[in-house]
Amino acid sequence: MRKVNWVKVPRSVATKPTALWHPSTKDDEKVEPRVSVDMETVEDLFSRAEVVKKAKGGGEEEVAARPKVISLLDQKASLNVNIFLRQFKRENGAIVALVQEGDSTQMDIDQLKALEKLLPDSDTVEMLKGFSGDSSKLGLAEDFFHKLIAVKQYPLRVTFMTLTLEFRDKMADLRPAIAVLQDAIQEVVLCEALREVFYITLLTGNIINGGGRAGDAYGFTVSSLNKLKDTRANKPRMSLIHYITQICEEQDPQLLKLMDHLPHLEGGAKLSQDYLTQQIKELATKIKDLEKKCKKAPDDMKSKVTAFVKDAHRGLDELSEGLKNIEKQVKEIADYFCEDPKKLKIEELFSELLAFVRTYEAAVEVRKEKRAKNKRAYFE
Repeated sequence: MRKVNWVKVPRSVATKPTALWHPSTKDDEKVEPRVSVDMETVEDLFSRAEVVKKAKGGGEEEVAARPKVISLLDQKASLNVNIFLRQFKRENGAIVALVQEGDSTQMDIDQLKALEKLLPDSDTVEMLKGFSGDSSKLGLAEDFFHKLIAVKQYPLRVTFMTLTLEFRDKMADLRPAIAVLQDAIQEVVLCEALREVFYITLLTGNIINGGGRAGDAYGFTVSSLNKLKDTRANKPRMSLIHYITQICEEQDPQLLKLMDHLPHLEGGAKLSQDYLTQQIKELATKIKDLEKKCKKAPDDMKSKVTAFVKDAHRGLDELSEGLKNIEKQVKEIADYFCEDPKKLKIEELFSELLAFVRTYEAAVEVRKEKRAKNKRAYFE
C-alpha cells in the first residue's frame, strides 16, 4: 500500500474530551464516521504495484505487477472508440443489445455513422476472437468490440440502423422540397401579374428601342430582366424599372406586389432538380443493396429489414412520381419563357426571376419613400 504522510496525534491527546478526535462513546473507541469506507475499494485505489526481485545472471531486476486493465487496441483506435462510447449513459452490453435488435431509436444518424467508421477490421476481429484471457479485465473499447463481434452479422445490423434513420431524414427533406418546386413552377406560369409586368416591359422597351435592331421585339429572355435597371432615364435616380412601377402604381396597383403572387419562388430558387434526382437515386441504390444483403441475414433480422424495404419502396415511388411531374412542369415553363428545356436549369431560372422581383419591389419602396419625403416637405 502507498503511505499517507501525516504526523500522528498521541492517543492520550486525541482521546481528551475536548479533542476533535474524541469518540462519542467509550474513551478507547476509535472514531466511526457516518459515511462508510469500503476497505477493498481503498486497497484497490491505493495499492502499490508489487515488486518482485528475480535473480538473473547473478543480479536482481524489478518486475512491475501486471496491470489489471488489458489493452488490445492501438492507442488511436482505443481513444476513438472510448470517445464514441462516452456519448451514451449505457453499459457496453446495452449498446450492443441495440445493435442486436436493430433498434435505431436510441441513437442519432451521426452516432450511427460514427459507429460504422469505427467497426473493427478483419485483423482486429481475429485478434479479439483469439483472446482467451479474463474478459472482465478488458479495457472499455476492447470490451465493447469483444461483445459486438459476438453478434451475428453486426456490420449489416449497423448498416440497417443507419439506413433507417437516413431514409427517414431524407424523406423528410425531399417530400417538401419536391412540393415546393412543383408549387413554384405552377405559381410562375399562372401568375397574371408577372405576365402583365412582362408585357408592359416589352411595350416600353420597344418604344425606347424604336426602329433599331433591338426594337420591334415579340418577347425577351428571362436573363434580360436584370439588365433593365441599366436602362437609365433622363431624370436622376430613375431607371426603366422605376418607370414601370410608376405606371403600374398609377393604373393598376395590384401589379406592385409580385411576391404576394409567388410565395414559393424564393424556396424554389434554392432547389436543384438535378440534386433531388441524385438524392433519390442514391437512396434507391442503398435500399437495393440492403435488400440483396438481407437474403443472407439472420432470421431475427430478416422480418425487420423486409418490412423496412417494403415501406422504403413505397416512399421512393412517391418521390419518383413527384420528379416525373416536375420534369413535365419544367418543359412547360421552358416553353412558357421560350427557353430550351434540355438546357434549362430551373433553379437558375427562379434565381433570375427572384432577383428581378426583388429589384422591382425595391423600386416600389423607393417611390413610396419619395412620396413620403415630398409630403413631409410640403407640410414643413
